[in-house]
Amino acid sequence: DVLILTLGYTESWYLKDGGVPVNGTPPSQLLYRTPDRFGFVNAGYDEVRESLNSVMNSLSFNLPNPPKVVITVSPVPLTDTFMDLDVITANTHSKSVLVAAAQSIARDHDWIDYFPSYEIITHSSRERTWEPDGVHVLGGAVRWVIDHFKRAYFE
Repeated sequence: DVLILTLGYTESWYLKDGGVPVNGTPPSQLLYRTPDRFGFVNAGYDEVRESLNSVMNSLSFNLPNPPKVVITVSPVPLTDTFMDLDVITANTHSKSVLVAAAQSIARDHDWIDYFPSYEIITHSSRERTWEPDGVHVLGGAVRWVIDHFKRAYFE
């Protein structure tokens, strides 16, 4: 009845032969030995919105009763980038594009919501939300986001 879709990053890799997405960055040795095998893309707002719209249209056209959809954006930051930007700027760009596209899609459909897990974490104190590495979210902060989610949808 419910689909929760969490968006991560706009940067991604794919196999050039067939355009199949790769789950993660290909190993550097493989990229070095076979540079023509992989492609890299950093999706922009229009591409992300078009992809989300395509998924939502598939749900609404192929299911008798489309599920309630909740879209979130992961607060976990990029730790590396393949853009010609520093990683902080690349991460800000990536998350901003995802948030804007997700909110836009949610505004267009009454059966789609945007839940601000990204904002809850990133606009809270670092000590309350992040492991010392600044990449992983503390378990207590995850529970806090889940509590917000439960209050929004179940109480």
